[in-house]
Formats: sequence, C-alpha cells, structure tokens
Amino acid sequence: MNHTYLLAEVTWTDIAQTAIAFLTLAVTIFIAYMANRWAMEYWHKQKKAEINYQLENLRYQNMFEAAKAAWGLLSFLTEKENGNNLLNYKGTKEKPEVYFSLDRGRQYLSELSRVFYEQGNGVFLTPEINNEIFHVRTNVYKLLDKEQRSGNTTGEILLTNEGLVTFFRESYEKLRITIKTYLKEKLKYEIAE
Repeated sequence: MNHTYLLAEVTWTDIAQTAIAFLTLAVTIFIAYMANRWAMEYWHKQKKAEINYQLENLRYQNMFEAAKAAWGLLSFLTEKENGNNLLNYKGTKEKPEVYFSLDRGRQYLSELSRVFYEQGNGVFLTPEINNEIFHVRTNVYKLLDKEQRSGNTTGEILLTNEGLVTFFRESYEKLRITIKTYLKEKLKYEIAE
C-alpha cells in the first residue's frame, strides 16, 4: 500500500494551521485553568476575610456585652439610691453615718458570680477592671465575715472606718472611668457623661 499520495497533498500551510489550532486549544485550556485557579484563590481569600470579619465582630460584641455587665455592677457602688447600694447613708449631712447592707453585699457577690463566671464576661474585660471588681469583692467578703463572726442580725454594719467608705467611693469612680475608657479606646464607643 502506497501512502505517499497523502503526504503529497499535505502542505506546510496545513501543518501550520493544525499546529496553530492545537496551540490555540492549549492556550485556551491553560487560560481557563489559570482563570479557574485565580477565581478559587480569590474566593478562598474572600471567605477567609469574611470569617475573620465575623470573628472580629463577635469579639467586639462580646467585649461590649462584658463592659455593659461590668457597668451594671456599678449600681452596687454608686451613692445614688437605687435599691442595690452597698452603702446606706443615715444621719445628718454634717454627721452622716454610713452603713453597709449585708443583704446587698450578698447580692453583689451573687451578681458578680453570675456576670463574671456564668455569663463568661470576665474573659473579655481588662485586668484593670477585673482587679478593681475583685478588690471590691474582697472587702465585701471581709465585711460579711465580720458580720458572721459578730452575730449581727440587723442586716447592716455601721462603717466606722472612713478609709473603707472612701475605698468604695473611689472604686466606683475608678471603675466608671476605666469602663468608659475601655469602651472608648478598645471598642471606639462613646458613652455620655
């Protein structure tokens, strides 16, 4: 069988056109592959950025909720009567007597435990806020222990130690300012004065 007549009919133009067709097909497949690869990389990058954004948003939300919970503990320390005050003021303005409410002290400890541990807010607060809250807790424990040892049944202890009264006042101010600073600097949230 003689195949020479087939070679005679194939010209260099035909070979070039076939080569160009194969080359065009190869380039098209390569471009499609690279476009698909780039699209998948871009999608993964966008998905990762979205997940990071969601995690960051969740972190800020938890930090904000923790600050709100810590702010709620201030109701025990404020001098403005609100039904939760640890300190009650009696007597005259010239000679006030300051009493520590034992029931509210227990309520503070219970609320602190709920806010800090059960709700997990302690994880998201700064060490300054945590330290001050627990410094207050230590003094509340001491006063409750003193009450238990003395057998006091009145529900209140007269605070004769002016330093302790000053401590509660200063703790309120320190916590109030620290929480506001935390909200402003960490969370970029302004709170009214």
